[in-house]
Amino acid sequence: MDPVNTLYFIMLFSPKLQMEIIDLQEDVSLKQYRSASTEEFWAKDAIDKYSNCKQLAINLATMFGSTYICEASLSKINFLKNKYRTKLTDSHLEDTLRISCSP
Repeated sequence: MDPVNTLYFIMLFSPKLQMEIIDLQEDVSLKQYRSASTEEFWAKDAIDKYSNCKQLAINLATMFGSTYICEASLSKINFLKNKYRTKLTDSHLEDTLRISCSP
């Protein structure tokens, strides 16, 4: 089993996390954040008492962005190192990839 998935599995079924989720759902003081964005909601100081929920939310939110960046980079490598550029050294490939992946 993948260690990352194992961590999420353990974290998801942790009794502390389950209790935090229940408390979070029932917390009346958080009703004021209903119109806030997800980033604004988790950035609030009042949310610090739900640290396990916050950590799980951060992990889930960043998981897909990093997968996209990795896939996009691999596609650029395949494009850069094609049959016409077989003599491209690793150093030159790294430089070219750095330029193509820069915003």
